[in-house]
Amino acid sequence: MVKFQTFRVIPCVIVVIVALALLIFYFGYHTTNVNIGGPDAGPALTYLSTNANLNPINLAFIDRTCPPTTVAATIGQFPGVTNAPDGSMETRDLTIWGKRYFVCLGRNINVRWLGPNEFCPSGYRQCSSNTCVASNENCPYIDLQVQQGNAPTASTRRLSKLVKRARRDRTLREAVNPGLKRLFPNIPSDQEVEPGANAFYDTAGNIQLLTFRRGSGSSSGNVVTDISVSIQGMPCITPNRYPARGFGKNYTGERVDRSADCGEFGRDGTDTNSPDDRFASLLDDQSEAKTYRANNIEVLPSFSSFLGEDQKARLITRRKIRAASIYDCQKVNAAQLKNINDGINATLNSYSDYYLALWILFAIALVLQILAFMLFQVKHSRWVIYVELVVLAIIGILMIFPTLSYNSNRDKYANDLATLQACRPEAPFDRVTGKINSDWDSAHSTATVQKDWFLTIGVIVLISSVVYLIILARSAIVARNKYDEEQKMKNSSPPRPYNELA
Repeated sequence: MVKFQTFRVIPCVIVVIVALALLIFYFGYHTTNVNIGGPDAGPALTYLSTNANLNPINLAFIDRTCPPTTVAATIGQFPGVTNAPDGSMETRDLTIWGKRYFVCLGRNINVRWLGPNEFCPSGYRQCSSNTCVASNENCPYIDLQVQQGNAPTASTRRLSKLVKRARRDRTLREAVNPGLKRLFPNIPSDQEVEPGANAFYDTAGNIQLLTFRRGSGSSSGNVVTDISVSIQGMPCITPNRYPARGFGKNYTGERVDRSADCGEFGRDGTDTNSPDDRFASLLDDQSEAKTYRANNIEVLPSFSSFLGEDQKARLITRRKIRAASIYDCQKVNAAQLKNINDGINATLNSYSDYYLALWILFAIALVLQILAFMLFQVKHSRWVIYVELVVLAIIGILMIFPTLSYNSNRDKYANDLATLQACRPEAPFDRVTGKINSDWDSAHSTATVQKDWFLTIGVIVLISSVVYLIILARSAIVARNKYDEEQKMKNSSPPRPYNELA
């Protein structure tokens, strides 16, 4: 009868403990689903990329018709209505502002974006800290303002004449153009008016005038890249996270104020030190309901009643982001982030599969060790040992796969990650990339820890199993020799007499 000896039991106990640990690792990481940056990061990156790819605006009018050098911009969307008691409405583009005026935009064609310590190439001039345009083009705007007039009864024709007089000197000093200054008394001295610009009327019938300031030199603020409508306060950094209201996808018919519900990254343009550094700035506002009517959108009665006349639509300007590399920012998007997420999740999920495979192999090794322990006195135990040697060889080969999987998946998203990290935008978009980088570091650390634990556990069990096999082999040899000696002595003993058997 075989006695259980401590040196034979300890390796077996180690295998049991480690097998349990592998099960814990498997179930602990099997449901791991990393979402780097969170649900708002992808749309925010798309907006970041859109901003980075827009050429700056160097000509803008709000007028009945657009000059040939400009195009009428789509400035926003009617969000649509669903689940209303009297029906639903699809989304519609907004192209009209004020009393049926187009927003006409012209953009620079030849632009170079500068990174830190970079300079404009030959044939270009610097118009802001990060913007160069061709020498034959006007510098883009760094500021646009809508001036409020104090004479709502003045005729459009008279206003047009007054504005055109500003062509000779666009500084709008009172000595040069006293009539225009009287109509728009609050025009800052640094503002200009485009030649040919006309005054326009808002939906309430008030006279307004679009003025601007161009960039000049490296000390100028961020250039303007877009003019658009925001219907719920200043826009969210994540464009699709409009603050929840009592209509839209979840119509309630109640006036619900959730103006702060912009998600994790908040509103565009709130992290500012000066007006020149704002990425989103208010240009004008008017009744939201009248904005839809001006765009020939007849809203549902329930929705019209919900809006009333005090809900505001805001016309805003957005400026160019500042970043370490605008050209890398042009490449980032939600698809890249999804690729990074898919890659790191594939790595983590493959680790959980490896843990399960190891657990199965260790369970087989444990059964083989127990079987060999019970049968080591007979010759069949050697085949048990041979089978376990094969299992251990498979375990040894399996241990190289986590590293291969890690490297293979990392190669799939390495370029996307490098592009994202090279962009490095300034506030407020640094909150987005900062969150992504933080989550990436955490996911990468988790993957590295899993890989290291896998290798550590594998080495421990592999060594303990090999040691136990050596112990079994020696025990089998000793037991076999003892068994052979007993058989030899039995066979060499003389037969007993018959009378003794009786």
